[in-house]
Order: sequence, then C-alpha cells, then structure tokens
Amino acid sequence: MSFKASKLSHQQATKLKTLPRPRMKGTKEWFLQHKDKSNFLLLGEAGLEPLLNLCNHENPKIRSLAEESVSGLKKVEGDILMSSKGLRNLSDILRFKVLQAQSDTLMTLAILAGNTDQNHEGIILDIGWQVILIRAKALHYEIQRAAVTLIANLALNEDNHDMILNEGGLEQMKSLVNSNDIKLKRAICNAFTNLATDEENVQAILKDGGLRVIFDFALSDDDELICGAAHCLANLAIAEELKSTIVKEGGLPILVKLLKSYNVMILKGATTAVANLSSSDENLTKLMDSGLLEPLVFLGRKSKNPDVLFRVALTFNNLCSVEKFHERIKAGGAVNSLKVLAKSRDEDVKREAIEALTDLGVSISHKKGGASDEDESESSTAGTKSRKKRREEERERPRDEGKEREREREEKDKEKEALLVSLEKEAREANQKLAAEREARLALEQFLLNRSLEDRSAAIARAGADPTALTLTGGGSGAAPAGSVSSSTRPVNPSPVPNPSPAPASLSTIGDAEKPQIGSASSASQTQFGLSTTTPYEVEDQEEDDQVTDEDKLEKANIALVMVDLWDPKEDEIIERALTRLNSLAQKERNRKWIRTAGAIPILIKFLEKVNPEKGLTKCEFLSLITLATLSRNVLNRDDIRKSEGLLIFMKLLVLKDPKLLVEDLKAIKELSKSSLNARTFRDEKLIEIILPMAVAYLSDSDQSKTNNYNFESALTIIDIIHIITLDNPLSQAIVRESKGVQFLINCLNNPSVEVRKHSIRALGSVSANNRKIQQMIRKGKVFNRVVQMLSDDDEDLRKFTAGGCGAICENDQDNQLAFRKLGGIPPLVKMLNSSNNLVKEQATAAIRSLTKGNAKIQNDLRDTSCITLLINNMSSDNDALRVHSVGALMELARDNPRNQELICAAGVIPPLVTALKSDYKVLQYLAAGAVWALAKKNCMFVLCLFKRWLTINWSSS
Repeated sequence: MSFKASKLSHQQATKLKTLPRPRMKGTKEWFLQHKDKSNFLLLGEAGLEPLLNLCNHENPKIRSLAEESVSGLKKVEGDILMSSKGLRNLSDILRFKVLQAQSDTLMTLAILAGNTDQNHEGIILDIGWQVILIRAKALHYEIQRAAVTLIANLALNEDNHDMILNEGGLEQMKSLVNSNDIKLKRAICNAFTNLATDEENVQAILKDGGLRVIFDFALSDDDELICGAAHCLANLAIAEELKSTIVKEGGLPILVKLLKSYNVMILKGATTAVANLSSSDENLTKLMDSGLLEPLVFLGRKSKNPDVLFRVALTFNNLCSVEKFHERIKAGGAVNSLKVLAKSRDEDVKREAIEALTDLGVSISHKKGGASDEDESESSTAGTKSRKKRREEERERPRDEGKEREREREEKDKEKEALLVSLEKEAREANQKLAAEREARLALEQFLLNRSLEDRSAAIARAGADPTALTLTGGGSGAAPAGSVSSSTRPVNPSPVPNPSPAPASLSTIGDAEKPQIGSASSASQTQFGLSTTTPYEVEDQEEDDQVTDEDKLEKANIALVMVDLWDPKEDEIIERALTRLNSLAQKERNRKWIRTAGAIPILIKFLEKVNPEKGLTKCEFLSLITLATLSRNVLNRDDIRKSEGLLIFMKLLVLKDPKLLVEDLKAIKELSKSSLNARTFRDEKLIEIILPMAVAYLSDSDQSKTNNYNFESALTIIDIIHIITLDNPLSQAIVRESKGVQFLINCLNNPSVEVRKHSIRALGSVSANNRKIQQMIRKGKVFNRVVQMLSDDDEDLRKFTAGGCGAICENDQDNQLAFRKLGGIPPLVKMLNSSNNLVKEQATAAIRSLTKGNAKIQNDLRDTSCITLLINNMSSDNDALRVHSVGALMELARDNPRNQELICAAGVIPPLVTALKSDYKVLQYLAAGAVWALAKKNCMFVLCLFKRWLTINWSSS
C-alpha cells in the first residue's frame, strides 16, 4: 500500500490517549494515615485514583500490595514509571476474586500505559498479555471497560501492534462495538485510531465492516467518541488507496457535518481528514459538490486554533489547484477567508493561503477600484504602514539592544572557551612532540651503536677471529655460548617482510579489539549471526604487545629518521620523500604502533587541516591521506586519530571530485568506523545520509572506464561502512532505513557482480540484526527467493556470506523463518555443513541455529535430514566458533522437542558434549550446559542413563 500522496496532505498520524478524568478523592485521609509520603505527590500527578482506591480497600492483603505498588512509583525525565516489583504486586491483586479490585487494578495499569509508553514493556512482561485479553472478555462491564482501555493505551506504542492484531486484541474489540457502554466505545475507537497510525494495520481495521463502525461512532451524540472517530478517519485517509474508499462509502457528509462543530478537538480531526482526502484528484469534484466550501470559509475567518487554520489553508490550496473550480471558490467567499489566512503569523498557514490566492489569480497587495482611488489607497496604506513600522521599531529597540548585549557576551564567552581549548591543544601537541623526539633520539643512538658494533664484528671476522665472540645485549657486548649465533651477526633485510599473516578470520569473529573476542563470555551474542566488522579477504591487526625485537629496533630507527624531516618541515620535496617512506613503513603491521608512538598521527592530520577538496589534493596531502588510512587498521591508532580531531577532516574530503582520492578517503573512514566512538561521531555527522546516494549512483553507472573502476571500489567500500556502522547499533539501522538504504541493499542482491552481492548480503544482515521493522521490510521486499538462489551459487564465499546474512535476517522473526523455509532455504544450509571449509560450515551452522530458535516446524524438518549427525561431528572441530555454533544449534533443535531429544542422544552427542563441558572456553561451556538442559527437559532419566553408561565405559578403560 502506498502512502505517498499526489498532492499536499497532512501526513502525520494522530495518537489518542484514553484516560479517566482525574478526581483523586480521599487523598487527604490516605496521606495522613501513612508515614511514607514520598510518593504521594507522584500518585496525584499521575492521576492514579484507582490505585488510591486500592490503598483504601477493606481487604488488608489488597491494601498492602497496593501500598507497595505506590512505593514503586518513580519520576524519570518528567515521566512517572512503576518498577517491576510494583507491577508484580498489581498482578497479584488481579488474582483476587474481588471484581472492584480487579477493575481498579486494570484502570491503574491503563493510566500508567497512557501516561508514557515506557511502562508498556513492564506491563506486558509482569502482567501478561493473555491476562489482559481474558479480562477484556469478562462479563463484568467495569473490568471489561478497564481492560479495553488498557489495550487502547498499549496501542500507542507501535511495537505492540502485532501483538494486539495477531493475538486476539482487535478481534475482541470489534466484537464489543455494539455495546451500550459509551466509555467502552470511546476506548475501542481510540484503539482503532492508534492502530491506524501504522500502514500495515489499516486493512485489518477495515475488515468485517470496520469503516461503517467508525462512521457510526462519528454520528453518535458523545463528543469524545466523535473526536476519536474523526481522528481515526484522518489517520485512515493518509493511505492513498483508502481516500476514494472513504468518499465512496459515504464519509464526506459526515465530515462536512463535523466541520460545523464547536469542539476544537473534533475540528482538528475533521479538518485533518478533509485535508488528506483533498490530496487525491479523484475526490476534488465530490468535495466541491458536498457543501464543503461553506464551513471551510467560516473556519478560515473565525477559527483561532493554528492547527485548524493550517488544515483549512491546506485544503483550500488543494482545491485551488484545479482551474475549473476557481469561479465557484470565489463565489463562495473563499477569497476574503484566504486573505485573512494570508495575514496569519503562522508561516505554514500563510504559505498555503498565498499559494491558493496565487492560483486564483488574486493579489493581496492591491485593492479594487479606479486608478486615482487605487493611488490614494496605496498612499494611505503606505503612510499607515510607515507609522506602524516606526511604532514597532520604537517598541523593539530596547529589546534588540538587550539581545545585542547578550549576543556580545556569548561571543566573548565562546572566544574565551576557544582560546582555552587551543592553548590546551598546543600544550598537548608540544608534550607529544617532546616525547616523540626523545624516543626517536634514543632509537637513533641505539641504531648507530648497533651499526658500529656490526662493523667492528665484520672487521674482526675478516681478520680471522670468531665473530660469535661478540654479542649485543642492551648496547654492550659479551661472550656467547658455544654454538650460538649473535643477534648482531644475523643478516638484516633492508626491506623487512611483514610477520606471516594469520589465517583469514571467520565472519563469526569480531575483528576489532574493541568488540568482544572469541573466547570471551560476551561474544556469544555478537557472533550469533556470523557477522563481523572485517570485510571480505581482510585481516585485522593483531593485538599489540610490549616485546621489542632486534628487527623492531631497526624499524624504529628508520621511523625516527623519517620523523626528523616531518617534525620541522622545510621543502616540499623533502616532505614528500619522508611521507613516501613513512607510508612504506606503515605497510608492516608492527610498525603502525611505533609510528603512532613517534607522534606521526597529529602531524599527518595537520597536513590535511587546510585541504580544499574542491581543488583536489597536493602530493603531500595525498600521501598523508593514504598513510592515515593504513595506520587506522591499528585499533589504538583509531582513537588517536579521533583525539587529534581527524574524523571531521575525512568527512570534509567526501566531496572530492577525483574518484581515486575519494576511494582512499572512504577506505580510511571504513577502518575508523570499527571504533564504536568513531562510528557514533560519523553517525552524528550524517555520514550514512551522505554516502548512500553516492553508492546508488556508482552502481547505476554503466560506464566501464577506469574511472568507473574507482567508483565501483568506492561503492563496495560504502557498503562495508554501512555493514560496520550498523552492526549491533539500532540508531544507525534506523538511519539506514529512513535513508532508503534497505531497498538499495536489496536491489544490490540482483547485481551481476559477485563482489557486490557478497558485500550487500552481509551488510543487509547487519542492518536487520535484531530489528523487527527492517526484517519485515526485507520479507515484504520478496528477498528470500534471491537469497535461497545465492545459497546454491558456485562461489563458495558468496554462499558463506549469504548464510551469515540469513541468520541475522531471520533471528527472532518467525514470519521470516517460515518464509525462508517455504522457499526451500533449509536443504542448501544442511548441504553446507558438509563443506571442507570450516568458515563455510561455521556460517551455515550459525544460520541453522537462528532459524531453529523457537520454530517447531524447522526443528521437525531438520530431524529428517543429516543435520543432527553433521552438527555432532562438527562439535569435535578445531575451530572454536564452529564448535560454539554447533552446540548452540543442537540446543535449539532439542528445545521443547522430545523426538529431536531422543534422536540427538541416540546419534552420540554425549561424548563431545562432556568434552565441551570440560573445556576452558567459557562460551562453549555455557552453551554446552544449555544443551544438556534442553536434552534433559521432559527426558531427564534417559539422558542420565546415557551419561552414566558413557562415564562407566571411560572409567573402566582408564
């Protein structure tokens, strides 16, 4: 359903709270009787009269529980919340078979839910949805009314809509619409209004005559019920497909009647509904024929409410956009009404009115009449305006002078703060420079001493002496043991080869030291979906150590020689040579630490401070940029770049025109984003909103030139940035959703390039991880057909990344799990468990673990495959992450499924499970204990017997 109107409409939906009128009788007696009066004011401020009634109840147990609930009230940022303990006390009161106590308890919960949605989660967890729904079906009218009021207020929170719609809440409310209880109808109507704020709920509300029910509410004699119906129609009228339906079903005469009401809230709802309906071309003729013009003209001239005036002006503007209505609009007196609106102090009202008058061809700057009268009128008007202007200037002058003085004081304060900040920065830079110079000087002296000793050793060797008689230990020499080789005689490679790189990290490991590592207790949740901050084919720097090898000493000396030229820059040629050498040294992983400690990062950032992206970069600036991009692979270097205020410089460089330079800037941002603090800064600077359109443009370019190759690389880097910055970050995920980044990633799955598909499916997994709204968007985007195809692709890496993305997209979302199952996604995952590549098996196992979580259908499907046997075999793997996910997947397969429990035990899970329990790896131990619990549930004796048998065999053999 499209919610984008062709003309102007009031798109913001309205939510309505359902709260009783506050009376708070009997507060004085309660206040005097109790010593603890700390929460008394909160009780009155929240209007919790039903809770006060419970505190005065004749039953001592109910009274005690109610008083404990009052003690659980607290005020947080202006909202009154109730603690979990207080809500549990209210839940206990609901167990008493005292009708009035149950009614007061439910109404207390309804008031708490209406005051703030921060109480909603606690109410659902501690009270229970089914408890509320059962009370909504009660025969006692007060209990029923209070329960429905609570549901209406829970509907203020969009996170509760699925529960209300799919678990019987909406159906129950529809069954009560014919009740004679007007207060019950108010709550039902407000619930419909709140549910209608979500586009996905509209059809469910209208099903089985819902629209006719709302019309009946609007024709009642109760103003509050009419108000709810008017706002409900306004919310429904946002939907493009419902605009014509509301008109065809007879909604226009009702709304025209409501426009003549004296109740401001009814007028707000009715004018909003009419404004939304007028944005459809199909409805304009019917609106004009319905007698709408007369109440609109009256409201435009007489109403004082700015919201009503804005909606009236908006409706006039939409009507005036059709030329054939101009004469009828003028004849109806709309011109004078629009002129009144055009003089409004509200800029939005004024803008809409002036646009409408412009469409009508009416100018508000001249009066009708002859030429002489017009000149005279203009002269008189000008004189009046001049006098008014002078009087206004005289009144505003003292105020302007005061504002000017205040502005000057603020500017002086800002100058002082800026001066202090600059002084602190200069002092910090000076200290860093002195420390770096001292360290470099020591390294240089050590290097020269080593060189002289090596020369001496070589000379002795040429003279026939034993070169092993000399050794270098802390700058001195001494005899070495027989057969040993002195470190000073080892050959020195002028172009040192970096340390052997570790094997590529699994996508289920987190590549940033700031994230939990495999083996830590907190890594289980991070590695659940097989996602990481490392990009494909990329290896993170290893954790720094304090060991200094002889090779490190040589590299430190080389770095010191380079830094001498950078500390006191003179000629561009010398600086370029030094930066080139520094970039070469930075390619070695261990050197990045020494470069940081030498103080290179602030110097490199200083070279980029005055860069003008519009003119491009000089060679020194370019070398500084690529060197910083390389240094940012080191975890601690990322913090140093942020503290040196380098992040904003990289943001500024995003407007570079040269694709080659831009891709280097994006690579640096990608590495820097792996720090959570850096990612937050980039998000606040609107990085996502800037780079997403760039990626869309680059991938839509069909040019295959060299420039396009750089653009293609930039697009892949941007997708990686989105993946990194949204991983476990709901705020960044929301920004990507609002910036239409989810649809972009979905479209990328059909890109002919395998690399684009690899990067995109992994980024899609990060964006959707633990985010229900985005998971729903992906399901509605019909992505699973493509995803299932990718699981069977010939490219092994693509299958691996697709499996990891599936785990995140389907985690905790049963609809996505079933959609994936229906399209045949389970067999390819099971097939991947038999791969010779441990990383592929790891991703497939993680995906199976998330798909089977709480899904009995998939648990049963996997029972008939080789999945259980393969998972048990993988428990003996050398790959820690694969073992973790294998145990986790078996735990989910066995959870609440007796047949799977028996099959898993019979397949030989006991020996590897006991090994896992004995492991030093805490995460594996934890999941193994969970697997034992899942297997033993409702099957305890069988599992104990198997354990006993296996332990007996092992003890006898030992």
